[in-house]
Amino acid sequence: MSEGKLADGGSTPWIKVTGQTLVSVNGTFGGGTIAFNKRVDGTEYPLYDSGTAITLTASDDVSLALGQDVAIRLVLSGSTGAAIKYAIKSQK
Repeated sequence: MSEGKLADGGSTPWIKVTGQTLVSVNGTFGGGTIAFNKRVDGTEYPLYDSGTAITLTASDDVSLALGQDVAIRLVLSGSTGAAIKYAIKSQK
């Protein structure tokens, strides 16, 4: 499990996950949005669900079905005074 905090304009480090993964975020978003990104061959891409990029603007839990050894990160943008805690856990 990886845990940490996000503030204005922050992002998590790249975190390797495998299979079913639970992402929990809670706190004050300060008007910001968290985007879920993945890295493929050194290039960063948004994570999608049913054709829509996965984002959050309030505290929530998100379950992701991913492949083997996928690197993901959360990126916070557009916030003022954000204080967010996150936890990312692969269920393998």
